[in-house]
Amino acid sequence: QANRAWVAPVGPLGRLSTAALARAEELERRSVELRARAADIPPGPSFAAALRRADLAVIAEVKRRSPSKGVINAAIDAGQQAGAYARGGAAALSILTEPAEFGGSV
Repeated sequence: QANRAWVAPVGPLGRLSTAALARAEELERRSVELRARAADIPPGPSFAAALRRADLAVIAEVKRRSPSKGVINAAIDAGQQAGAYARGGAAALSILTEPAEFGGSV
C-alpha cells in the first residue's frame, strides 16, 4: 500500500483533531521542560489496571463543557473534582484538557 499522510476528518471532529495536532506540536517543542517538571511528580495509578479489575470499575470524567451539551460546570476545579471522584471509588479518571470545545487546560 502507498504511504499516505493523515487527513483530518471534516466537521467538529476535524476541528478538534487539527487543533489537537497544533497543541501537540507546541508541547513537543517544550518536551525537555515538561519532562523535567514531570520527573518530580510520582506516578499515578495505572489506568490499564483499573480497566482490568474483576469488579465494577467506574471511569469518572471531569469536563467543564462539551460540544453537544454546552456548559456543564464552567467553574469546576478539576483537581477538587478528581479528588471527590477518587474518594467516591472511581477506578480511573478521564480529565478533558482540550480548551476550545471542552474548556479544559493542562
